[in-house]
Amino acid sequence: MVTCLLSEAIGFFMMNKTGFIHIYNKIAPLYDSVFGKSCHDAYALVLDVIEKYGLNFNSLLDVGCGTGTLLSSISGRMNVSELYGIDPSEKMIKIARRKKINRCQFYLEPIENLSLLNSTIDCVVSTTAFSHFSDERKALNQIHRVLKKTGFCIIVEHKKPKLYVERFLKRIKILANYRGSEEIKDIFICSSFMILELRETKKYIVAIISPIK
Repeated sequence: MVTCLLSEAIGFFMMNKTGFIHIYNKIAPLYDSVFGKSCHDAYALVLDVIEKYGLNFNSLLDVGCGTGTLLSSISGRMNVSELYGIDPSEKMIKIARRKKINRCQFYLEPIENLSLLNSTIDCVVSTTAFSHFSDERKALNQIHRVLKKTGFCIIVEHKKPKLYVERFLKRIKILANYRGSEEIKDIFICSSFMILELRETKKYIVAIISPIK
């Protein structure tokens, strides 16, 4: 977790304090080789959940897809008819599109303004992006809107940092809106989601939720 956070800190200083989207635009060329490696554990947790529950789906959306690494893994392991990735970082999306992932479309947009149609997605995944949403409730409302009645969402997010890390990040003003498990649970319930699983690993909070239609 600290490695990921420090990666953001490096990008922060490189961009002279101009915001997370600019950070990711700046580090995009190095993301897969340097910064992205620290988040591979989060991708593995999503894949583990899919395997554990024997989940099958025809359409999947990755929210905050970055350079498309997770989508590439899913495309290679599963026969999914429609894959979608959204991210507000132009340069991240540009790199993702270069990978030419089978059956995958990428959109440059934030989750709060998602353009996909209602009830069209079977599964939504999101790794280490929840804390960066500008409006968590609005983001979840959009996920709820596009999910089918039988759909589900897998969210993997960093656990709230320890006090000394939190103080450091606050001092340099890059602390994302990290939440504890109980806070996240309340947000899900207030956004009309049923919680199928909510647990913590050493570094992450893992949530599986389903929309209440």
